[in-house]
Amino acid sequence: MTATLLDRIASAVGGPFPRNVRICLALGALGLLAGGTRLVAQTRLDLEPCRPPGVEETVRCGDLLVPENPRQPVGRKIKLHVVVLPALDPAPHAAPLFDLAGGPGIAGTGAAPFYATDGRIHRRHRDVVLIDQRGTGESSPLRCEALELEFPRDSMYPVEMVERCRETLARHADLAQYTTANAAADVDAVRAALGYSTIDLFGLSYGTRLALTYLRLHPEHTRAVALAGTLGDGKKMPLWHARNAQEVLDRLFAQCAADPACHGAFPNLAQEWRSVLARLDKALVATSVDIGGRRVPVVIRRGPFGEAFRNLLLSSDRQSRIPLQIHRMAGGDFRPVLPALAAGSGEFAEGLYLSVTCAEDTPFITAVERQSATANTFLGTYRIDEQAAACKVWNVPPAPAGPSANPDVPILLIAGGMDYVTPSAWARAVAALFPRSRLVGIPDLGHFPAGLSHMDCFDQMLATFYEHGDARAVDTACVKTMTRPPFVVAETKPAP
Repeated sequence: MTATLLDRIASAVGGPFPRNVRICLALGALGLLAGGTRLVAQTRLDLEPCRPPGVEETVRCGDLLVPENPRQPVGRKIKLHVVVLPALDPAPHAAPLFDLAGGPGIAGTGAAPFYATDGRIHRRHRDVVLIDQRGTGESSPLRCEALELEFPRDSMYPVEMVERCRETLARHADLAQYTTANAAADVDAVRAALGYSTIDLFGLSYGTRLALTYLRLHPEHTRAVALAGTLGDGKKMPLWHARNAQEVLDRLFAQCAADPACHGAFPNLAQEWRSVLARLDKALVATSVDIGGRRVPVVIRRGPFGEAFRNLLLSSDRQSRIPLQIHRMAGGDFRPVLPALAAGSGEFAEGLYLSVTCAEDTPFITAVERQSATANTFLGTYRIDEQAAACKVWNVPPAPAGPSANPDVPILLIAGGMDYVTPSAWARAVAALFPRSRLVGIPDLGHFPAGLSHMDCFDQMLATFYEHGDARAVDTACVKTMTRPPFVVAETKPAP
């Protein structure tokens, strides 16, 4: 796996990896659909030849109109944008692979460059189907441009900007209809419109919640499911972000202490980290950053700093730089964290993220849970507090509980031992629910399947699973070759 994989996996949480993803930003597009209440929902999806950004071969693209509210089929319609990468050597009756993106808030069609290059292994005998989840990409996007602040951020969700975004989007969309269950209904609508009887699913991060929801709603149409970075049942976002990140950071400190080169370069790493936090607790940190060739003053606050630093734990290769970055910040150089404090890449639909989490997660976090999940963590309650305040403004009703049945369908779960978002224990708990599941642990893997040696092992295991439709057929011997890069103990080039 090469950089194209990073492009695909960065989409799980809207990460900072660069990507060439064309996303419809204009709210005018929403307005056109808003006026289309007389349009009829489609039952067939006609695809046309196309070349999505970053894809050099000709594939097929199309748009499917579905009800915004599935319970009101004659009401307002929204558009689902779909990209199909056809099988290279089609096999009769081979179930297509539906790749479900993470976030929630990422456009699934952004994975097209991966499946056109390194991911072609998954297209040997089957189509790959990518859908921009409702509210993302070109599927009636719920974009919050007011939340895309200039560098740096004072707050993750400034209340007045959330209010402005909600007011704008609510003119054209029923924000209560952008839930996981409705997204699962969309997946099945695409399946039926393309004429597939059964499908295979791959979910990463939030995509695992969507995959499990689809499986439980439509087991008769689900052949096999693979999950990576599994969001466990009942794990309220972002309740466990602080605790999970702290545990991975503690593990990283222990690994550095056991590594002669890392320990030799940073013998007082934990103490340096405490000094960084203490400095931010006492006062704001003033620095500057180069933007467009000019120096711009920057003020760093403890809350946004903690969230930005948490996202430096994204993948295994990035984790290898953490000790050096802490060392630099302890010396007063906070530039390592500045990019993570910057505004988003323009690919993440914050409105969709709020519609999902404010209906399914954040409002159900209790005071007791908030305290126990954040005590003695570097992030503290910042992320929960920010999101809870935003959800009060977003004001969507609680989503009904999803189905709880656990169908007898083959499931392969891949879990990273250094996952700062969805720990292995969550995947283990989900695996215990399904009789034909298998959990494969990769000790050095972070939240994203990237940054280790022999990352082709990851895709090979998935390809074998889909080929046989049986997790027991997967040879996991190559997992032993998947190791993290050595710790970076010195800059190899001048700091930006």
